[in-house]
Amino acid sequence: MTILTFVARYLPAYKSGGPIRSISNLVACLGDEFDFRIVTSDRDSGDASPFAHTQRDTWLRVGNAQVMYLSPRARSLSNLGGVLRATPHDLLYLNSFHNPDFTVKPLLLRQLRRTPQVPVLLAPRGELACGALALKSSKKRMYRVAAQALSLYRGLDWQASSEAEAQHIRHEMGHDITLHVGPDVYIPPPEPVRRLTRLRGSVRAVTVCRISPVKNLHALAAVLRHVRGCVTLDLYGVIDDAAYWAKCQETFAHLPDNVSVTYHGPIEHTQVPEVLAQSDLFVLPTLGENFCHAAAEAFAAGCPVLISDQTPWRGLEEAKAGWDLPLDHPAAFTEAIHRVVDMNEDEHLEWREGARTYITGHPLVTGAVEANRQMFLRQVSS
Repeated sequence: MTILTFVARYLPAYKSGGPIRSISNLVACLGDEFDFRIVTSDRDSGDASPFAHTQRDTWLRVGNAQVMYLSPRARSLSNLGGVLRATPHDLLYLNSFHNPDFTVKPLLLRQLRRTPQVPVLLAPRGELACGALALKSSKKRMYRVAAQALSLYRGLDWQASSEAEAQHIRHEMGHDITLHVGPDVYIPPPEPVRRLTRLRGSVRAVTVCRISPVKNLHALAAVLRHVRGCVTLDLYGVIDDAAYWAKCQETFAHLPDNVSVTYHGPIEHTQVPEVLAQSDLFVLPTLGENFCHAAAEAFAAGCPVLISDQTPWRGLEEAKAGWDLPLDHPAAFTEAIHRVVDMNEDEHLEWREGARTYITGHPLVTGAVEANRQMFLRQVSS
C-alpha cells in the first residue's frame, strides 16, 4: 500500500515541531509495512536557503520512506499535479488544513479531476482547535467560506489525534463526516541522565515550542509576576511570529528580580531530552494542542509538566506527573510553580518518576501504532 504523504516540513527539518515528529515516527514504526512517499519543503521553517547536500525535486531514500523535497518553484499547481499523477498511490495523506502548497493545491487539483481518484485522508494537526481558529480568525473564516464553495473537503476522511480533537473537527466540519482517531505516534528516546541536584526554594523551568500566539507565552508574565523563590525560565524554539515575540519580550521585561527569562533560539530535536532532563518543570500555557510532543518528551525525560487543559494530557496532578490547568486561572499556574519551589530532592524525584510512568502507560502512546495501522488499512478496504 503506497501512502503519498504531503506535509510542509520533514526531516532533517526540526523547527516546526510536532507534525515533523508525528510523520517521522509513523514512518519509523510502519515504514516496513506501508510504502510512504513524502512530498515536503526543501528547507526548514523560516529558512531562506534549502537543506545542504540534499537533492531537490526528485525522490530520495530517507530512512523508511521516499522523500521529495520541493523547491519553491516546483510547488506550482501544474507541477504538483504532475507529481500526483506520476506517483502511483493508494491513499493521499494530507497533514494540514490551511497549508496552501501541501493541502489546498492538492485538494484543488482533486476537485479539477487532475489527480488519480484515490481515497484522501486529512489530518488538521490541531489547526481546527478553538484556540488556533481564534488567531487571525477573519482570514481563516474567509478561507473556509471559499473552500466550502469549492467543495474542497467533500468526500474525504479525517484523522484526529485524540477524541478531543475529533470534537473540534466535527464542530467545524459537521457531524456527518467520516473521522478516524489515529493518535500521533510517539517513540520515547533513551532516558537521559539528570546531573543537577534539586535546589529547594528555586525552579529551573523550561519551554520548548514555536514562538507563536497559539502557544500563549505572553500569559506566562501574569503567572510569573507573583511567584516566590528563584525562578529561571529557559525558552527554546524558532520565532514564527516576530511581532508576537516582541510582545512577549515586553511582558517579560517587567518581571520581578527573582524571575529571569532567557531565550536560546531553536534547538535540534536530539538535544531536547537532555535539556528537559536538566530542568525541574516544563511550562506551556498553550491555547490548544492536538498532541503536544514537547510535553510527551518532558514526561519521558522525567520533567514534570505545567500545561493548560487544552491538550490530551489530563489528570496530571493525580498521577504526580504535573498539572493541567484552565487558562482563566493564572493564579493556579502560580500555585503549581510554588509547589515545585517547595519540593526537596526526594519529593521532586517522586514527581519525576510519576511523569515517566504517566507517558509509558498512556493509551495515546501504547495503542497509537496499531490504531494508525488499522486506520490506513480501512482507507483502502472501504
